[in-house]
Amino acid sequence: MPPAFVINLDRSADRLAFIKEQAGAVGLEFARIAAVDGTAVPSWLRSQFLDDDGKPVSSLIASEIGCYASHLVVHRRIVQDDLPWALVLEDDVHLEQGLVATVEAAIAVAPAGWDYIHLSGLVRRTVFSLSALPNGRHLARHTRIPTNTGGYLISRSGAEKMLVPGTRIRPIDQEFRFPWVRDLDVLAVYPSPVIWSDHMPTTIDWRGLPKRDFGVRRSKLRERVYAIRKLGLLGYGQCALADLRRTVERRLLGRSSGAVTVVCSSAAPLH
Repeated sequence: MPPAFVINLDRSADRLAFIKEQAGAVGLEFARIAAVDGTAVPSWLRSQFLDDDGKPVSSLIASEIGCYASHLVVHRRIVQDDLPWALVLEDDVHLEQGLVATVEAAIAVAPAGWDYIHLSGLVRRTVFSLSALPNGRHLARHTRIPTNTGGYLISRSGAEKMLVPGTRIRPIDQEFRFPWVRDLDVLAVYPSPVIWSDHMPTTIDWRGLPKRDFGVRRSKLRERVYAIRKLGLLGYGQCALADLRRTVERRLLGRSSGAVTVVCSSAAPLH
């Protein structure tokens, strides 16, 4: 049984009941981690999010600060408990059957030194498979890392890297889109065994916020360099070619299967 943590606000009893039902259905046991309220950041994290007057030091709003800090609390727990890795879940996700077997299989074939494995996220680009997993899934790498922290695996080394103090300027889900900043080795399971949807109201209030890119537009080159370094030039080229072909089919020929292409590291593309 994988070590697992669920982040849940004290006032969100309905969400806790939901995730307990989901976990029970897939045979998963977990420890609950009390989520951080954005207005009550723990003292050991306070200076990373707030100034001396208690105002955010970045464009993050209170709910984003609380979400980010909550994940850091889990990361600290992993280090304190000396866990080699752990499964981290938010409390509003659907868990697919076979999740436990998929997690254990992914850990078994993950390359040495991995830090983070995405288990959720909306994928629109070709996926580069490193290894086949049960139930038709793959341990893979992305040319563009998706945003979503509904479910993921993180190693102790990954947790330690995330805990290195510093001003936090992006939401936690965006942070993993910039893995080179903290020297993270980021992988993914595809198709995702943890599914996020809007079946529950979000606890993060984005209403009235201006559009923010968190440096995404300025980091396109570094994103490509990171992907080439992880996939290899040939692997990256295969993925780029598959994406181009899919775009042509959709825009010029008016057809698309809607399925994301999976390029295998030692075989022809799969669909």
